[in-house]
Amino acid sequence: MSTSELEAATVTYSINTSKVSQTASVAEWVLVLIITLINLSLVWTHYKRSYGTFCAQRSDAERAELIREELKKAIANRDEEKQELSDAEREQLIQGGGQDSRSAQVPIPDDSGQYSADSALLAMLTCFSLTCYFLGAVYTLIIESATKTPTFCVSYVVPIVWMFTLARGLQFNVYLARLDFLYHGTKGEYAKSTLMSLATVVVIIVIILMSLQAAYQEETVLFINNDQFPYFCEFLLKSNSLVSMLVFDVVLSIVSVILFWIPLGQVAEEKDESTKKLLKRFGWKYAVIVTLTSSWTVVNYVLLIVTNTTLLAPTMLLMNSLSLVLLGPYYSVTLKGVYGALGFGTIVDMQQAIKRKQA
Repeated sequence: MSTSELEAATVTYSINTSKVSQTASVAEWVLVLIITLINLSLVWTHYKRSYGTFCAQRSDAERAELIREELKKAIANRDEEKQELSDAEREQLIQGGGQDSRSAQVPIPDDSGQYSADSALLAMLTCFSLTCYFLGAVYTLIIESATKTPTFCVSYVVPIVWMFTLARGLQFNVYLARLDFLYHGTKGEYAKSTLMSLATVVVIIVIILMSLQAAYQEETVLFINNDQFPYFCEFLLKSNSLVSMLVFDVVLSIVSVILFWIPLGQVAEEKDESTKKLLKRFGWKYAVIVTLTSSWTVVNYVLLIVTNTTLLAPTMLLMNSLSLVLLGPYYSVTLKGVYGALGFGTIVDMQQAIKRKQA
């Protein structure tokens, strides 16, 4: 693109442009490509693992795996009681026989934690949030791979920031849905009307932020390198848009952690010492993940506002996606084993500990 064409585009759209070195553009393009692929794998893994929650059904393989797990538990329980399973019981459990699991002699729960009806809302919100982060990464990869004119680049500014803002709003509502999932029926239970009111406030704020982002689209600063592949473009929003997003993130992150910890302390008072320690470990994990994710997001906002550094901005899409996955029940078998060995629980493990009966 010639200098005159670039200047003409700048005047038309009120957009300031700056040249980016080939090295910097390639480095960020590679980073965004990796982030996009990882986010795709997270979305696909979550959808595949939570499919039973959405559809309230299990495949034959899933049912067989659940039966095998319950057989192991049943054998362990009978051994403790100095009893043995009969041959008929073993045969029924191993083969399943196409029967409803509830009719088996050794009972199999109608739903495991990750497939329970209570977690359906969590599964749906988490999937939507992960999808928005993924789409934000895809749109970013597009403008960093195919920008020939400033017009093309600026057309993706609003979709990218909208996807990120919408994903963050959904993520905060995931935090609220987890409060009901964890504390429902306990001493620290929140009224559903309270949680719905807070979720509504989050939605309203997100809509306001998205309106501001659209209004200030034409005051975006572009960083372009369209001489050779990757035909690169990155953008910087106006400071007041970034500040409003920063405040939104900080306030809701603090509120989320506080709302989680208050009932956890109330519930822990009624538990034995070992359960108290377990709840404390789960609580710290929750607080650390939420705080670190928010801190990384805030650091990137500050870098954008103070230094105009955009290189690390796409990592917010990945960090926030990972924070959702690390608290969800949809690990692969290997990863779940690793976290189990380290004492890190999923949201389902937390629920089971919270609702554990006093010995």
